[in-house]
Amino acid sequence: PGPDVRLPGSGARRAWEAGPEGRAVIDRICTAAPALLRPGGVLLMVHSGMCGTQKTLALLAGQGMACLLYTS
Repeated sequence: PGPDVRLPGSGARRAWEAGPEGRAVIDRICTAAPALLRPGGVLLMVHSGMCGTQKTLALLAGQGMACLLYTS
């Protein structure tokens, strides 16, 4: 998560800035994944719990994907 609603267009901050909830990239991946995977394909995603793990699981499940959560 970062302080700015508007994401940087270039530079080093673009690599780690993901908006106030930290989900700018995660949400795009969750939405696009089913169309990008082959039948039976697998998406492996690792992200911080600060970004809402349950929201990620719900978005993926809402796209028809089976989800597993591993925590350490």
